[in-house]
Amino acid sequence: MTASSERDSSLEIGLLAIRITCAGLFLVWSIDKIIHPEHAALVFKTFYFSQISEQIAIGIGAVQTAFVLAFLIGAFKTWTYGGLLVMHTISVFSTWEKLLTPYAGNRQILFWGAVPVVAALLLLFLVRKRDRLWSV
Repeated sequence: MTASSERDSSLEIGLLAIRITCAGLFLVWSIDKIIHPEHAALVFKTFYFSQISEQIAIGIGAVQTAFVLAFLIGAFKTWTYGGLLVMHTISVFSTWEKLLTPYAGNRQILFWGAVPVVAALLLLFLVRKRDRLWSV
């Protein structure tokens, strides 16, 4: 194995790990909208300043789940990788007050866990042509 192919193999394994773990995170969130639509409605009201019905939450969860599964298998990379990057970035920015004051009030420091995911999704998007392992 040459040094170049070793680097490519290491990169592909790393990109696959990022894709699988990000998909896992987003599947937990999208499936939550389906099985706990009342929670999704509360999140939309709190962070996106919009009322949605539980039926709409379930629909959003179903569409997001299909989108995340396409991302997981590496399909339509420009659209799925870019779409998740945009959606997640908007989600992170919607919590900007919690990010600026992580130690205030009920100390919701876990919101900071979403920030590195933006960087991981950006990396996947930028090198999406190199993400070939277990990818359609």
